[in-house]
Amino acid sequence: MNSFDRVHAALKREPVDRPPVLPHVGDHAGIINGLSYTTMYTDAGKAAGAHLKALKLYGYDLITFQVEPSWPVVEACGAKIFFPPDKNPWIVKHVINEEKDLEKLTIPDFMEHASSSVMIK
Repeated sequence: MNSFDRVHAALKREPVDRPPVLPHVGDHAGIINGLSYTTMYTDAGKAAGAHLKALKLYGYDLITFQVEPSWPVVEACGAKIFFPPDKNPWIVKHVINEEKDLEKLTIPDFMEHASSSVMIK
């Protein structure tokens, strides 16, 4: 049974030869390929390449894309995120500080922000 067959069968609750392995390796894929966190968050091609190399190295069944999805979402909604080169990013300016701030939220254009557009690409 190959990875596609295994995952597909498991999702349909059919018998599989072994449980599918679907890890979220995140930025680890970049680290083992010598890429900084910054590169993983800003260069879709290099991030995808790092994930493909990690897949080949570890032999799991499915790739889940690299980044913690909350950072790109909050950035697209208007928060300010600090992306240090050797650590996970963190929020430096929040969008919602009080209840009335909820009324100001709009639907973001995810392609206008580097980190969310990298995930989409």
